[in-house]
Amino acid sequence: MAALAHLPLLRFTREEPRRKRPGFSTPVKRDVPAHARRIERDLDDVVEDFAKRPCIKDIDPALILKVELTNPIDEDTWRRAGFQVLAQNPGNILVLFASDTELKKFRAQLAEFKKGTKPNGGKAAYFGLFSNIEHARPIPPEDRIGPRLAAMGIASANAIDGRKRFLVDIELWDAETSLDRHVRVSRIEKHFTDGKGEIIGSPYIGAYGLILIRVRVTGKLLGELLQLNEVALVDVPPLPDLGEDGVSELTLDTVPVPTLPGQDAPVIGIIDSGLNAHPLIDGLVVDRIAVPDNLGTADKKGHGTVVAGIAAYGDVRECVDRKTFAAPVRIVSVRVVNDQGGFDDTLKIPEIMRKAVEALAQRGCRVINLSLGDASHIPYAGGRASPWAAELDTLVREFDVVLVVSAGNSSPKSPPWGPHPESIVEAYPRYLTAAENRLVDPAYAANVVTVGSLAHGNGLRIDPFDGPAMRALTELDDPTPITRSGPGINEAIKPDFVDYGGTVVFNGEVQQLITGKHWTSAGMLSLSPDYRRCLFTADTGT
Repeated sequence: MAALAHLPLLRFTREEPRRKRPGFSTPVKRDVPAHARRIERDLDDVVEDFAKRPCIKDIDPALILKVELTNPIDEDTWRRAGFQVLAQNPGNILVLFASDTELKKFRAQLAEFKKGTKPNGGKAAYFGLFSNIEHARPIPPEDRIGPRLAAMGIASANAIDGRKRFLVDIELWDAETSLDRHVRVSRIEKHFTDGKGEIIGSPYIGAYGLILIRVRVTGKLLGELLQLNEVALVDVPPLPDLGEDGVSELTLDTVPVPTLPGQDAPVIGIIDSGLNAHPLIDGLVVDRIAVPDNLGTADKKGHGTVVAGIAAYGDVRECVDRKTFAAPVRIVSVRVVNDQGGFDDTLKIPEIMRKAVEALAQRGCRVINLSLGDASHIPYAGGRASPWAAELDTLVREFDVVLVVSAGNSSPKSPPWGPHPESIVEAYPRYLTAAENRLVDPAYAANVVTVGSLAHGNGLRIDPFDGPAMRALTELDDPTPITRSGPGINEAIKPDFVDYGGTVVFNGEVQQLITGKHWTSAGMLSLSPDYRRCLFTADTGT
């Protein structure tokens, strides 16, 4: 590979607003007795709603509510008030758990606050807590609808067709101990096996509180699930985004014998759709595995082989021009995608990721590539991490690996530049930072290295028949028109890095966007999944 100069690092100085630490914000002024009465009414509503909610047999009911705050309040304060913080949502909204379903301790503190200013002129008791509470509410069923269910038009339980059957992942709120988690899961499983649904695979109980159960249920039962206090979120499982099929390919008549790395060369893990045989990569492969095993290791979708070619050789076009293929790394491939382009139904996504990363770590992989994202293309809008993203963050810490994740490509079904292909000519690059072009699951995870895409040029081909209707959008080092942007969790700057990923050209003659799938000049070159037809292929993406 070519020796590259180090990127120049420029210092950017700006004035940052001072961040106030949770628990030390200035409380707002309150009419203490009136404010206390309002909180009392809110708590009465919460307890009344809790009493009406359906419960699962043999599970001690847990009171879960959300509070809207004026200023942040630290977790120790909530703990002393009898609560456990389960989640933090945008807008200073917390989800709290209380084993005391009557909130006796919290109400006792509220009663002290209600007495108002102390005789010596001091502030009311627990002023820092209650003065910052705007509202306390039950969690409505709509809050338990996941983004993919919502994208299907299900905005409420009333919108669910009771006659249909749904395959859904149920995420449960965390329990206090590992034993409590397993007990809760076993009892919920029994609830579904009593003729109320079909459990798919084994439940996933993570080491850090992530609990997932996959079930196939009727629409009627799906509506009932949204009423359960123990349920945090219900959503259809994510699908991997492998791009579109039908790639035009570049064929070379001859290819040099690759120079193989030594046995001490680093081992790169590729979690994708598998890896096919190819004369330029076979000598680099340490192992091919699958999660689950019955998937086999062949790349039926063709995505994993393309990714592996770039992971092994970097700029494959440069290798072709120099007629030299010398990879500095070896490769282990993990297939996690079935023949239909989805994940296995019997395993939850975090479970698949855990098994794959563990297998790669055992084989000496310290750097792992995951170029898969949720095909629903629902942009991250802040708040709690998805089970997929949360598990990746955990795996990075647990196995001490670098997990490289693609930023994802813009949705072809709802493009951020507008409904018509021609819209991109005027809209580029403004839409790149629009809310609808934000990162998708799991690229916004905090501990992963998220990689976006730059254009390698303008993408135009050398063809005498191409006229002014062929509109280039980019030049070298411009953002790829279909790359996504951050922020990530807690407003983290994402993507962390960028690399060349091809570009897009607008063909005005047929009103079509041209990518590397159509013209090799518009995409990045890599290895073909079917080398017997041709050795190389091209694509555009992150």
